[in-house]
Amino acid sequence: MAKLKAEGKIRHIGVSNFNAEQMQRALDVAPIASLQPPYSLLARDVESSILPFALERKIGVIVYSPMASGLLSGAMTRERIAALPEDDWRKHSPNFQNRCSPATCGWWKSCAPSADVA
Repeated sequence: MAKLKAEGKIRHIGVSNFNAEQMQRALDVAPIASLQPPYSLLARDVESSILPFALERKIGVIVYSPMASGLLSGAMTRERIAALPEDDWRKHSPNFQNRCSPATCGWWKSCAPSADVA
């Protein structure tokens, strides 16, 4: 990627799913313009090291899965999950199989009235 940037074939380099150590190793080779980590109310581990690292080095952050692959949408009923195709990873994911675990259902139910206001 650094060679392509030096040759003018690409303008910017972005990385996905890198931790702070991996980003530092990449920065030693070429500048990183953006990072794409998973980030949602259920996956907040990037807040402790990855986001501060990116902020300090002015690396843009474009998160993916902010709704936890639909889990936080409130639309993932047991019936909908059961109807997913066999090759859809969510059908077999513990997070989706145990949709109303304390980590998801308790706070989600308290947010539902606010989410319904449009």
